[in-house]
Amino acid sequence: QNGTAAVNGTTVSTSGQGAAGVDSSTNGLVVLDINATITTRGDNAVGILARDSGMAHTDGSLTLSTSGQNAAGVHATSRGSVQLSAPDATDATAITTTGVGSQGVLVDNDGSLVTTGILAINTSGQNAHGLHANTGGQVAMENEAATISITTTGTSANGIWVQERSRLDNTGDLVVSTAGEDSAGVLAQNGGQVMLTGKAGTSKVDTKGANAPGLSADGVGSSITASDFAVTTAGAASHGAAAKAGGSTTLTNMQVSTAGDMAHGLQSEGAGAALTATSTQVSTTGQGAHAGSVGNGGALSFTDGKLAASGAGAAALYATGVDAATSQADLTNATLQSAQGPSIRVDGGRTNINLNNSTATE
Repeated sequence: QNGTAAVNGTTVSTSGQGAAGVDSSTNGLVVLDINATITTRGDNAVGILARDSGMAHTDGSLTLSTSGQNAAGVHATSRGSVQLSAPDATDATAITTTGVGSQGVLVDNDGSLVTTGILAINTSGQNAHGLHANTGGQVAMENEAATISITTTGTSANGIWVQERSRLDNTGDLVVSTAGEDSAGVLAQNGGQVMLTGKAGTSKVDTKGANAPGLSADGVGSSITASDFAVTTAGAASHGAAAKAGGSTTLTNMQVSTAGDMAHGLQSEGAGAALTATSTQVSTTGQGAHAGSVGNGGALSFTDGKLAASGAGAAALYATGVDAATSQADLTNATLQSAQGPSIRVDGGRTNINLNNSTATE
């Protein structure tokens, strides 16, 4: 508390429940220089904890691992701040968690996180999210000359999850992968905001499980803005990019592809939902997997791109809903292609569809 500690080349190991490898609180500052190794074994344990306006900084390589339920690799909370810096090309930050509910990084209660350089986050438990920002957490990832990778393998384990007044900004190469069911690649929810500026050709979001969307903004005030990413999903009902129930998703220069049945490429669903895509290529291969889907008061704007569906019964553009909610679809300079279904299918409800300089092909 209220002090400063600088440590070079340290190794920290804990085995108690609720223990912290590094704990900075009440305006304290802990700096880990050069090579640091932190290992915790115990439920509710934390590798690096910054709380109550405490600060924890790394300046060099860090290897951090936890093995216990509801543990966290890094936790910034109650205005605490963590800075993970790997300044040289030979430096890297590696965070690994094993256990149910054990998150790689948790930033909440107005805490903050800044990362620079190479960063790899890997989790392997159920509900073990890779990076979770909640209740005002702020995350800035600056990696123009390096790569950040976030990988989860458990069920209900989102790669990036941003909620409730929280915001995440990424600039540079980012790779997000999830393997389990109900594990979104990037999820903004309940007012969370995500800004993703990727590196064309290498940045990607990939999900393998069912009900695991690539990008999804869910709820009023929730938003995802992404550019220069490839988004791929393999599971059933795993939409490529979605806006739901008042959420907003904006895509620029993107590649979106889905392989599962009923896995739409783009989906805008529910009153106030808005999905805007520019210079984006969308392809789907699953049965009933429409390239673009709008319904129940959602809005879809698609400009300078292609909507292609090749699965049985899949349309390039699909609209549905109830009469009480009018959906909107605006397509400009778009190509619609459907191999085994209609180019445009309207299935109940009311939808205004505007086509400007757009073509439909088989």
